[in-house]
Amino acid sequence: MLGVGYYIYVDTKSRIDITGITPSTTTVDLNIGWNSIGWHNFTKTKAENLGQNITNCTAVAYWNVTLSRFIVHPVSTDISDFDIERGMACFVYVTTSSTWTD
Repeated sequence: MLGVGYYIYVDTKSRIDITGITPSTTTVDLNIGWNSIGWHNFTKTKAENLGQNITNCTAVAYWNVTLSRFIVHPVSTDISDFDIERGMACFVYVTTSSTWTD
């Protein structure tokens, strides 16, 4: 599904190639609670910027492989404002159902 983030577990160094046409826009329906989305833009963004552009988003998170834990950015704070790059999946927490259009 376009715009949804996927996490894939592997136990050895791996590579995955996905081919196709890069969409100009993506629309994802978000439910109350945590939702997984995928960042397909060539331009990276910050967790704060993503959170501010999603209606009623209160947190953005991702799994940090090196630390083996989630890094959570509470929206409207300076805490853990991480970079989001092309191909990265992250979680967004919303307090109301909404639609994210990228």
